Amino acid sequence: MSALINIVTFNVRQPEDPAYCTDRVVQLLNSITNEADVICLQGLNPDRFRTITSALPHFIGFLSSGGAAIAVRKSAFPNPYFRESEGAAVLVLPGGNVYSVNLNDELVVEEGPGVILGSLHRDLTEEGWKDGMKKVGNFELSRPANNSPFWNRVWIRDVKPVSGDVLDFGLWSFKDDAERVTQCIDLCGSTHFPMKFSVRM
Repeated sequence: MSALINIVTFNVRQPEDPAYCTDRVVQLLNSITNEADVICLQGLNPDRFRTITSALPHFIGFLSSGGAAIAVRKSAFPNPYFRESEGAAVLVLPGGNVYSVNLNDELVVEEGPGVILGSLHRDLTEEGWKDGMKKVGNFELSRPANNSPFWNRVWIRDVKPVSGDVLDFGLWSFKDDAERVTQCIDLCGSTHFPMKFSVRM
């Protein structure tokens, strides 16, 4: 029987002020992860990983050498099994693997069901993967700048997507890219929007 897993994925790549941005990231995660089972983060270094995860006492996490992390709710996963794959952080589950990827197009993904979240820019459709957000009818952009070459994605294979949302904070009401980016940093400490994705696997 498949289990419903609620995931928050967020590229927390910091702009100029690390302390300010990390504080915003922590505030945001504490406000949106009350129903999350898994948090996938990208754009981290070890110091920021420790700061962020220490502020999430109900979660335990793993950071890869490529700056990607996965944290899981302790009550949902009392004995999580994490590993690294080509710089990605991997959570190994009975129903498939969850990958958090940070700018790693060389990722080698194992056969079988899974979910890939983060900045993986190569098209995986020919490898049997599907765009998870599009499968649930969500076509929102994952960054506040229209001209960005880097997007965050959710790829799925042999799992059942349930829902997906990009938390854009209503910033598309601003017509100017630079203003949206500035507002996004003020609100969540990153130049990326957080995303929520629920899946049965």
